[in-house]
Amino acid sequence: MITFRKKFGVVLFLLLSFSATAQKAPPGTVKLKPSKTEIKHATYIDDLPITVLAWLEFLYWTERTYGKEAEEYKTMLPDSVICVQAYPNGWKNPNYRNFPMVGVTYE
Repeated sequence: MITFRKKFGVVLFLLLSFSATAQKAPPGTVKLKPSKTEIKHATYIDDLPITVLAWLEFLYWTERTYGKEAEEYKTMLPDSVICVQAYPNGWKNPNYRNFPMVGVTYE
């Protein structure tokens, strides 16, 4: 039979180990500093360049989560002037899926 003290010690140990691991960044990522946006959760970004395909997938998720007219979605769209210079046929063109994404900022 497990006593209350042993049960409490196990629960306390699990809580402490969870809080210690919850603060670490996922492997290969960098935690973004809080920005002027109203994002209240921790945001991590990969320290490698992100591809156009990965950005399109992220935009799709953002649109499905917040809606196409939401500010969260609109702020994630890349700068069109930079994209036209980098991708003459449009950044959504399938030929550019493995190219690094340009026109997005750190924020």
